[in-house]
Amino acid sequence: MPPRKRQSVNPELGKQLFQNVLDSLQGKVAPREGSALDILIGGHQQAPEEAPPAAESPPRPIGHAFLLTADGERLPLAGDQAIIGRRANRKGPQPDLDLSPYDPLLTVSRRHAVVDRTAKGYLLTVESDPPPTNPVLIDGESVPPGEARPLAAGAHIQVGLVELRFDLES
Repeated sequence: MPPRKRQSVNPELGKQLFQNVLDSLQGKVAPREGSALDILIGGHQQAPEEAPPAAESPPRPIGHAFLLTADGERLPLAGDQAIIGRRANRKGPQPDLDLSPYDPLLTVSRRHAVVDRTAKGYLLTVESDPPPTNPVLIDGESVPPGEARPLAAGAHIQVGLVELRFDLES
């Protein structure tokens, strides 16, 4: 069986899309309605319902937490820590959550962020050594490298141009 080819993507569209994201993060332009994924695929997604703060519900084991991709695939978080990134090669260390299949423009670093389970809930920390080239957003807010942010059920996470939703099994 021949190796599967990546879907062809117009590189100019990717550059334009990424520049729009950077411009909106820097406040140069007003953010566009919809998500980066909406811009990329030309569709519209329904806005998420507002989730209650993480402090209102007791933390659950990380084995019951997952990230949901834009196409509905569930990526379970296992253990007390899960590294988010993309596959480097067959010999090197692999991330716990490989976003390569959802990132045709290679905007996710090999080791981009980490989700940790704590006694108070779940935290997402952006890698700081080395920091990723592309941003991580939680509910539209940029997370600086090395800084940890709490995750609430329903939180929208953008890693590079890959959009995910953090959720807990009920």
